[in-house]
Amino acid sequence: MDLKLISDNRFFSRKTLLPLGLIAVVSLVLVFLTIKLDELASNTTLKVVDNLFLFNYITVFIKTNILSSIIQIYPAVISLFITVIAIIIQLNSNKYSSKIVDFFIQDKTNQIILLLSIVASIYTIAIGGYLKDRALSNIVPVGVTLFLVISLLLISLPYFNYILNFFKPENVFFILQHGIIHYISLYKKYGDNKKSHAKLEKIKLEIVEYIDVIGDIILKSTTEFNRSLSTYGLRKIEEIYCFYIENKNELPETWFIPPDTIEKSNLDMNRKWFEVFLFKHFEIILIKSLNEFYDIGNHVGKSMRNIGYEAIDKGEVETNETGEIRTIMKMFNTSLKDSINKYDRRTTYNLLYHYSLFAERILERDLDSFLIPYFEHLKYYAMLAYHNQVAFIVDTICFDMKNLIQKAFHKDSPYFENYLYNFLKLSEMFYKEGGFNMNMMKTKSVLAAFFIFHEREDVARIIFNSLKKNMQDQMQTVFFELYREHEEEFFEFTDRFVNFNFVQKELKDSILKLQSWFDEPEEI
Repeated sequence: MDLKLISDNRFFSRKTLLPLGLIAVVSLVLVFLTIKLDELASNTTLKVVDNLFLFNYITVFIKTNILSSIIQIYPAVISLFITVIAIIIQLNSNKYSSKIVDFFIQDKTNQIILLLSIVASIYTIAIGGYLKDRALSNIVPVGVTLFLVISLLLISLPYFNYILNFFKPENVFFILQHGIIHYISLYKKYGDNKKSHAKLEKIKLEIVEYIDVIGDIILKSTTEFNRSLSTYGLRKIEEIYCFYIENKNELPETWFIPPDTIEKSNLDMNRKWFEVFLFKHFEIILIKSLNEFYDIGNHVGKSMRNIGYEAIDKGEVETNETGEIRTIMKMFNTSLKDSINKYDRRTTYNLLYHYSLFAERILERDLDSFLIPYFEHLKYYAMLAYHNQVAFIVDTICFDMKNLIQKAFHKDSPYFENYLYNFLKLSEMFYKEGGFNMNMMKTKSVLAAFFIFHEREDVARIIFNSLKKNMQDQMQTVFFELYREHEEEFFEFTDRFVNFNFVQKELKDSILKLQSWFDEPEEI
């Protein structure tokens, strides 16, 4: 596989002169062969062909009536053919990106068809001059001309279908994705070759440009509320990221030096320029969709979650700041900040859902220590949501914390008490701000009942003391509303279909026991 890149955009360059020379050579060779065959067919040995009435009749008829028309009209038809193709390219260039023109020109099928069209035009003009003053007595020039004309007319319809398929979003993203994969594979292969340093830098720039094109297409489709195209593009970025995770450890050290177009800051030290660059496209698309195109925010969260799954499955779990898991967590954290600051409750809700699923996968793979910062970050974003008056997000964060604490308890995680501490710390921070959140009280009560049911009254007492300390006066209302909840599914359509306040039947008695603790006399 050669190390070839798009580099020289001058008119008189190899990439422009080569096809021009090829067209000239093929045209001249075809005309030369036709003339020689014509002369050969005119000798006495092969003249028997002309004695056949049908051939002789067709040849004379074509010479006098049709051939001159073909010579005059066919180049104009080819010009119209190329003009239509140019219009299609321009329309799709506006739809996607100007880079699509390069892809079209580089496609082998397009090169062959356009080359044959131009060659056929040159041939008909040249052969017309040859036949002008000759008394034609054979069929070779006519036969070749008709063959070229009819062949190109026959393939024109399938070729237009090919062009339309070429510009389908799936194919455009396929070209971009496989171009990036191809370049990363090239870098992996030639990265240790110091002589190829300049070409390797161009590879990085090409990768950056390809990703920018994908991002631009998604951004434009998001602006136009084109759901299918936007989500398809997000999946492609996700697949590129996952491919990168699989191959990252095989890349040479030179790869981790950011290209000139990327702001270096401290990214080169953390070897994360590519991941951050991909995420920036996620973030731009997310910000554009906030409060307008909710599905996109959901798909951004889903893509980040799937990337996180891939990182965990591939063992990319370094405990320092360069680990992929911490990178994905930073992606989620940044996205949460963006959506909360824009007061987009639905997108924040969806992002938290995917973040919680990612956290559960971390727990399942015995990577419990990574969840300590997860709880600490959720505390911060809960308070940010409270200050931005997005109270529902506080409820969602409490629910996610509660679920993960329960799963950590079942798994016998050594960090589950640390998780619980952060959860209770959130409620203390909340109450210090003078806030009251009924759903937070319900969540804490359900969690306390959970530990009572599992015979861990020592843990339940810790939660009880937190409840009693903060909001004892409101607890009767909390218990009353918990008893009323009988439906596990929420009474509206949501992305989770979950009622945060639902209490399982087996926990009802534990709720009663928790309630009885509030009637106990205080110790003196």
